[in-house]
Amino acid sequence: MRADGVCPHRPDLVAGSLLVAAGADGVVVGVTEVHGPGQQVEVSMVLPDAQRLPLASALRRALDVARGWEG
Repeated sequence: MRADGVCPHRPDLVAGSLLVAAGADGVVVGVTEVHGPGQQVEVSMVLPDAQRLPLASALRRALDVARGWEG
């Protein structure tokens, strides 16, 4: 992320969100990207329970990296 808040890899990306929740068949992961007014992309998938810990580890690492960028 640049100092002006623009992602150099996705300059058209305005906002985004990530949803991770326990579901009946595994872990539900949803991603929403907003590229401008009326331009929203949503993707979701269900990961098997066996992928819960690897996902948690990857999310923790991503959070640590993001915090490093902010500092």
